[in-house]
Amino acid sequence: MVAKGKKTTTVVDSDWDGIPDSSDPHPFQFDPTVDNRGLVQGGPNKGKQGFVSDVQTIQLPGVDRGVTAQEAKDWFKYLKANNPKLYTEITNNLKRVGIAPKDYNKAWADAVDWTQSLGANSSDPRQYFGSLAASDYANASTKQYGTTKFKNTNVTEYSPSSAAADIQKTFRNEMGQEATQSQVDAYTSAVNAQAKKSPTVQSGTTTTTPGGSTTNSVTTTGFDPTEFARNFVKSQPNYAENFVASNAMNLIGKLLKDPNAIGTVVGNG
Repeated sequence: MVAKGKKTTTVVDSDWDGIPDSSDPHPFQFDPTVDNRGLVQGGPNKGKQGFVSDVQTIQLPGVDRGVTAQEAKDWFKYLKANNPKLYTEITNNLKRVGIAPKDYNKAWADAVDWTQSLGANSSDPRQYFGSLAASDYANASTKQYGTTKFKNTNVTEYSPSSAAADIQKTFRNEMGQEATQSQVDAYTSAVNAQAKKSPTVQSGTTTTTPGGSTTNSVTTTGFDPTEFARNFVKSQPNYAENFVASNAMNLIGKLLKDPNAIGTVVGNG
């Protein structure tokens, strides 16, 4: 008679909370229960208070449990010696997105950090490779995270044709006549000088995280070119008499079109 052997079943409990992964709604997050009394049920931290993390543990190829960020970084650091084939497979993917060999460890660390950021949609660092940019590692051996301040100053330069169009329009509106070439030249020089004195300034902060960057800024405009052109025209010696004449001609033009408009014009005056 041959005795039947007992069938051995392996129970996987990645987070050591005593709930098998097959029935655990959060297989990679420790869940305090009445049975475990909030204590880790196995592994190196057995008997210690369980930690409820707001972020998911990390999944690595060939590792049958979730790992911490530091474990994931150490795993890759020694992967070339421990599993050369898998190391080559992963680094080939880094190479495809332009990451240099000297930056492999830093790029992997960034990918690991991404899995721990709120909103990350995967616990596998390799899923972040498509978001890596070689330019982020081109000028520095380490990628910087945090908040930096910036200030950009821009001076608007008005071309002769643009300045001429602006001042001619203002002369016609204010004085009913065209500007002379000397007046156009004087305005072009004046408006560009004012633009240098009153540049447009953009200031703010940029916050960079493994998940990307966010910029908040405030832009302060230098001066109002329309108002500047109007004031330039008003500074002309013959402005007053031409302004009166221009408005008189406008009034006459309205009356010729509509004789009854005199009451409206006088009433509005």
